[in-house]
Amino acid sequence: MYEAYLAFGSNLGDRKKIILTAIDKLLQKGLILHKISSLYETIPYGYTEQPIFLNCVGSFLFGKTSYDLLEITQGIENELGRKRTIKWGPRNIDIDILLFAEQVINKDDLTIPHYDIQNRLFFLIPLTEINPDIEDPRNGLKYREYLKRLMDSDVDSIKLFTDKETLLFELKKLSEHYI
Repeated sequence: MYEAYLAFGSNLGDRKKIILTAIDKLLQKGLILHKISSLYETIPYGYTEQPIFLNCVGSFLFGKTSYDLLEITQGIENELGRKRTIKWGPRNIDIDILLFAEQVINKDDLTIPHYDIQNRLFFLIPLTEINPDIEDPRNGLKYREYLKRLMDSDVDSIKLFTDKETLLFELKKLSEHYI
């Protein structure tokens, strides 16, 4: 089994329910939830003329390849009605593969670690919440070091929305697949 870190984002519809539904669908596909972060409310990144996002990060155990995981996550996004119209635009669900085992992949269709992980508080805060010592496989730098660099300039862009214990409780109510 490989450990994969996935980021979830939503800024359309019932944001929390959509994220929980996406996690449940991953569990239905055989992924095992290892850890989940709190849920954070964040201002949009890139294209800013859109609603506020909810974001979290989960650690999952998965027995197949990173490309299999990409196929699953994109399938779930499509199943939940994800439309790709504007780069960084509004979306009901976004599932990003942040990390997969210790892999470093730089292909047109898949980049691991996520190409911009070190510049996004909405990735780094929840990621380091569930694993404070996690390292960038490209250089061995701890992600909390990237986080320290960003915290000085951008801390107002993110705030706690739902703590992880409440999020887990809500997932357990929704999913018969959560162990």
